[in-house]
Amino acid sequence: MDLSETMIQQARNKYPHLQFWGANAEDFHVDKPLDAVFSNAAF
Repeated sequence: MDLSETMIQQARNKYPHLQFWGANAEDFHVDKPLDAVFSNAAF
């Protein structure tokens, strides 16, 4: 998840088998459980 669509597109190009979202992490919620969530700069 990133606000930058450029960053999301780069991630999708490099890792096409993973899901990425263009969104604001302050409003993060999901409808079903996730296996993992990783953040390298959440604070």
